[in-house]
Amino acid sequence: MVQGRQVGRHHSCRNLAHPKHRSGNYAAGTNVRLPASRFPTADRNTALLVVITIKSPANEKNHFHHEYKKHYHDRAGNVATHLSIALSQAGYNIRQVFSRTEASASELAAKLKCPYTTDLSQITHEGDLYIVSVKDSALNDILPKLVQRAPQALFVHTAGSVPMNVWQGLAERYGVLYPMQTFSKLRQVDFREVTFFTEAHTAADLKLLNEIALHLGSKVYEASSEQRRYLHIAAVFACNFANHMYAVASHLLSANGLPFEAMLPLIDETARKVHELPPVKAQTGPAQRYDENVINRHLEMLKSEPHLAEIYEQISKNIHEYASNKKKPYDKLRSY
Repeated sequence: MVQGRQVGRHHSCRNLAHPKHRSGNYAAGTNVRLPASRFPTADRNTALLVVITIKSPANEKNHFHHEYKKHYHDRAGNVATHLSIALSQAGYNIRQVFSRTEASASELAAKLKCPYTTDLSQITHEGDLYIVSVKDSALNDILPKLVQRAPQALFVHTAGSVPMNVWQGLAERYGVLYPMQTFSKLRQVDFREVTFFTEAHTAADLKLLNEIALHLGSKVYEASSEQRRYLHIAAVFACNFANHMYAVASHLLSANGLPFEAMLPLIDETARKVHELPPVKAQTGPAQRYDENVINRHLEMLKSEPHLAEIYEQISKNIHEYASNKKKPYDKLRSY
């Protein structure tokens, strides 16, 4: 496992990136503690290779206006909407919005007070940074046409499951800016609670992406494409699957005249525990102690919904395997 640093304020965390994508000359496997001066910082006096730097009065921070380009496919998606608004609020100048549907492009552009287009050939060529936030399946169609508009710019995508080398052979400067968080349009996100994972083809561009994330107040880690794949699948288990379990619980409760809000204290305490305990140690319930009487009663109750009974049985078996150490969970991301 590559050891190193978290970018920014807390210097003792791991740097997950492969050595060739990392600033500094440190061998894999070493613990790296860098002096504060070596860290990309959120201090607005730091040069960011931005288009415009506006000096503010003495004793105040400088404000950075970065030429920034946001792209998405079919509609302005959740990640695209939240990230672009956060960047705008942090002082970055959003130059243009692109979407293939006018309704979504114009809606987001109105919020950002910037122009928009629905035509790839009309994308501005004046941007320094182009951030692509689209469905994975749309990348191959968009990227070649996009890079042609500004060959010298920095191009990044925001996907957890897509490797950085999707840009290889298309762009000279490229990378990844992956915000690992759940985004819903109807709920605001505090970007101080969002962890970014960055990767770039060059150390200079990696530092730039780290700076941008830090300006949002976020924690930033450098991770390779291979590690990010495992971050993404882990997030699916921890977030998407967990939320689906809430949906199943809501279904079972409503079918029996009970409110889902009764679960909220339980859900909150379950989430709080893993801030202090390893997940396996925090596990409770009939599967953890393998209470066959309770498990069998539950399976009997789910007879009318066999698909739920199957999920219940498989997850119960897996919980018991983890609890009994028959299957050892991996607490660290897979190394190279």
